[in-house]
Amino acid sequence: MKFLSFVLSVLFVIQINDAHKLNIELLYESLCPDSVRFVKNQLAPTFDEIADYVNITFVPFGKAFSNQNGDFDCQHGPIECKGNRIQSCVLNQIPDQVKQVQYVHCFMQTYVTNPMEQGEKCATQAGAIWEVVKQCVESKAGMLLQLQAEQTTSHYKPQFIPTIVYDKKFDQNAQDSSIAGFRDYVCKRLQKDKQDVCAPMRLKPIRA
Repeated sequence: MKFLSFVLSVLFVIQINDAHKLNIELLYESLCPDSVRFVKNQLAPTFDEIADYVNITFVPFGKAFSNQNGDFDCQHGPIECKGNRIQSCVLNQIPDQVKQVQYVHCFMQTYVTNPMEQGEKCATQAGAIWEVVKQCVESKAGMLLQLQAEQTTSHYKPQFIPTIVYDKKFDQNAQDSSIAGFRDYVCKRLQKDKQDVCAPMRLKPIRA
């Protein structure tokens, strides 16, 4: 009985802590140069240090749209559509957000230079099963994940990709600040919520 009470109390604390996290949604595209730069220069170098204080959701869709043929048209062509779909399928397999960030960073760096590889190495390094990923990409499951990404993206009607949304509300000032200095903006938001987590932060070099 005491053990059950302990487990319930731990779960309760976890739920409270999770409720106080800053929710971030990243709307982006697999071949968008601005998306690649943001992930490489802003998100990836910072995330390990803020991971305990945020929940991040990746939405790989951008300015794409579904068509009457049951397929998608993307800003940077069919190869980008394939990349968005691959990412949706991989991200759906790996719930750990630190691994998700590592995967997206890896994929965005490799897919733009070698789309034929399809990011298989990045996916398997993150713990995804590549055969399952392929089945997802080539099936209705991949389409449904992209339709879900389209629904989320359409809700915010982004004018610029990538778009960064905090706590389900788009704010242009937050967007501009995040593009210029993601770490600084997130630190200010966390400090506003009385989470003094930024003072000891030091950026770590990220390999391309």
